[in-house]
Amino acid sequence: MNGPRSVSSQVEVGVDPNTAFSAFTDEMNLWWVRGPINFFDSSRAVAVVCEPGVGGRIIEVYDEATGEGLELARICAWHPGERLAWRSSVDDVEVEVSFEPTANGTNVRVLATITAGGADRGGTAWVRVVPAWFGAWCARRDTAPREARDLARLAAAVYYERPAAAGRS
Repeated sequence: MNGPRSVSSQVEVGVDPNTAFSAFTDEMNLWWVRGPINFFDSSRAVAVVCEPGVGGRIIEVYDEATGEGLELARICAWHPGERLAWRSSVDDVEVEVSFEPTANGTNVRVLATITAGGADRGGTAWVRVVPAWFGAWCARRDTAPREARDLARLAAAVYYERPAAAGRS
């Protein structure tokens, strides 16, 4: 049986720890990149929300009227400006996000642990997306519109059997 495995990442953002915590939790739907592969069911997803407090949920929302959808996680630690943790509802991953003050703002550290013998079905993705997505959001949040931006859900591609030859044409 495999023991627990962990992965981590971090990003420094130019806001204080309380603002970083609030932006992370209250503005999740604004910093979450809304592309076709960034949801469990991108055809129905309309938002990603974090309900406040221990016992709150992180939800991929499918119905705006009721706020219901796929429960991604349950909050198990809620310490504004310091620490947030949750247990994934879709796999065996536990995630902890810490907010530590720095000279220029806050170091946001994400630690994802796959429990002993457990499976990762996307829960460790937070380690990859938080530095890029949340970091970018914090850099522009003072001037950004307060509405979620959807990425295109359809893309076109051209395939060439001999790309170099096609490029010279």
